[in-house]
Amino acid sequence: MKKIKFRGKLNSNGKWIYGMPSHDLQYIFNEDNLDSPDNFAINSKTICEFAGLTDKNDNEYYEADIITCLSKKFKIQWVGAGFCVMTMDGIYCTILCEDNCKSYEIIGNLFENPELQTK
Repeated sequence: MKKIKFRGKLNSNGKWIYGMPSHDLQYIFNEDNLDSPDNFAINSKTICEFAGLTDKNDNEYYEADIITCLSKKFKIQWVGAGFCVMTMDGIYCTILCEDNCKSYEIIGNLFENPELQTK
């Protein structure tokens, strides 16, 4: 069964924090930060869900990751009822699954590496 978790960028320093978002999507909580939520305020636009799979280097896939395969770039995106490998122009996608997840390598994400969004 897939572990449900998210990540978001902290407002205080821009670093990723991992855990579960608050109902208002302003904070991410984990076992290390249950006592002081103001220290864990996040930019809600950066919340990304864990896809439950890892790439060929065992890095966890999250929504908005940019990946590569055969010198082509793709992005991970939630579509309908699952995570997909989407072309950068958004025209084509395939489901991200255990059969294909080890074919790709994470090279960045849409928030920290906007320059990778070019085709």
